[in-house]
Order: sequence, then structure tokens, then C-alpha cells
Amino acid sequence: GKEFFANSLSRQCVLPETGKPRINARFCKHASLTSTWWLGEPEYCREPYVCQQMAEQSDYGITNFDNFLTSSMTIMQVISFYNWSSFMVKLTQAENVLGVGIYFCCLIVTIPYVVLNLFIAVITTV
Repeated sequence: GKEFFANSLSRQCVLPETGKPRINARFCKHASLTSTWWLGEPEYCREPYVCQQMAEQSDYGITNFDNFLTSSMTIMQVISFYNWSSFMVKLTQAENVLGVGIYFCCLIVTIPYVVLNLFIAVITTV
């Protein structure tokens, strides 16, 4: 996830005069960043807002893919099914929709079943 979604949740729609984000935070993708149309278009800011890199991030900076530690925490949150859908919505605003969907489906379908099978294997061997 770190390779695909690094700094995705630090970009928000802000007013250019004040630099304040919208009341309901909308994550965005810079229009200058390349996009692949076949993966679904991310959100772009509507007038008068512009997409800008923010110093502070949502969820106190814990749920993101900016470094290894926060990526690991985010993946643990997703595979435990705790509030994963709201995190996925934030990520689809900032990145390509189909790419995020494929990533989350693979993560949600494969990882919990692998962990469950490992847990059962450890219990049955003891």
C-alpha cells in the first residue's frame, strides 16, 4: 500500500486565500498528477477550492500509507474490519477508484482467511 498510496491522504481541498480546508474534509488529487482514465477518476476540487498538500492529516495522522509503521497500523485496521469502509472512501477520493477497490478486495479477502488458517493450525498442533 505504501508504494501506491503514499501521501494520498495529505492532499485536501482548501480555499487558496486562507488555506483552510473544507468543513467536511475532501481528499483530492492534484490535476498535475498523471491519471489513468481506465482505473476511474479520483476527486478533483471544485471552484473556488484548490488541491493542496496539508501538514496535518485526518485521524491524527495514524491511518495513512506514508511510512511503514502507519501502513502496518492501517492494514491491521482494515483486516480487523474496524471502520475500514470510511477509510476506503477517503482513499477513493484521493486515488483511482478501481485501483483502491482492487487493493481493498485483495486485502480483505485474502489476509483474514490466511490469518484464521494460521491461527487454527497453531491451535491444532498444540
